[in-house]
Amino acid sequence: MKKIILSLLLISIFSGFTVNANSDISEWAAEEIHEAVDLGIVAEKLKNDYQKNITREEFAVTAMMFVAYQNNMAFDDMRDLYINGGSLSKISEDEIPMFMFDDLAETEYADYITTAAAMGIVKGKGNKLFDPFSPITREEAAVMLNRVYTMYASDKITSESNAADMADSDSISDWAMDSVKTVCALNIMKGMPDGTFSPKSPYTREQCYATFVRLCKSADVKSRYHGDNLCFWSYDELLARVKG
Repeated sequence: MKKIILSLLLISIFSGFTVNANSDISEWAAEEIHEAVDLGIVAEKLKNDYQKNITREEFAVTAMMFVAYQNNMAFDDMRDLYINGGSLSKISEDEIPMFMFDDLAETEYADYITTAAAMGIVKGKGNKLFDPFSPITREEAAVMLNRVYTMYASDKITSESNAADMADSDSISDWAMDSVKTVCALNIMKGMPDGTFSPKSPYTREQCYATFVRLCKSADVKSRYHGDNLCFWSYDELLARVKG
């Protein structure tokens, strides 16, 4: 019995997962989830409930950990670089942009959210609200993934995807269509088995982690995964984006 327990402990240690956490990963996602954890783009407290619908705050956290990975630094260092010590600290009070939200008191990820908003990856819902605990849809995920992609691949021209040919293409919102086309062309997101994109369906944690791994590994995008030395924006460029 002791040998069995020891074996399970060793498996969980060397795989990077606990036994319980690993049990709720869909079979199709297992390999990519392991890669996401190995790359360090999954927050420690989000290494569980992989089939759970991901929230707006959780997506922001994952996006920021992905961008920190690409910059080869810890999130705290990246936040200090872009926010506390960068040009954003020079913004006067009357110029404070919409990435400052009033409803983040209950989340432990406020810094991740405001940094993601400052970088233009996520946006609020108006009236200085972010709504951190609401789930996101597949088309919302496509838009935010595309924003991350364009941070370091805006000069790339992606080929047309088959998004417009999907059975439910008419249900993809106009504001999301270009992003859906891009992420599908890059094979970052894929259609459903029935030939639809299902834009209004929930997006899960494991889908989120898997798609960031695909973005990281895509041969058509610049990535530290391929040995590229990335530097997304200068302080002045970031400041211009925020003020814009």
